[in-house]
Amino acid sequence: MSDHDRGREIHRLEQLRHAAMLNGDIGALDDLMGQEFVYTHSDGHRDSKQEYLRKLGDRVFYFSSMEQPEEDIRINDGSALVFGRMLAQVHVPGAGLTKTLNNSYLAAYGLLDGQWKILALQSTPIPANS
Repeated sequence: MSDHDRGREIHRLEQLRHAAMLNGDIGALDDLMGQEFVYTHSDGHRDSKQEYLRKLGDRVFYFSSMEQPEEDIRINDGSALVFGRMLAQVHVPGAGLTKTLNNSYLAAYGLLDGQWKILALQSTPIPANS
């Protein structure tokens, strides 16, 4: 498979990931993530795969809108890095909070047993004056 084809596959997986996050589809996210997945939130807090899926499934937070206006995929052998931008509305009902996100993110994928899995995701707020 060429790097171009691998890039198209990662793009497809990113579209699936974003749709699953928006729809709270825990099963789809579970399938997309490697067992050692780690999510680093924009405030620096980290969740394991199990913690992240539990929070999303319990609606500790949920998304009401999400789009990705930028995406740059870099392929290197059995790894792929996605440098992207996400615009979203996230709700945290327990805190009575709704936030508008304008974040850069880095998603790291690895080829595990012949399947691409997301291994890590980290988001960083883009300052309003940028």
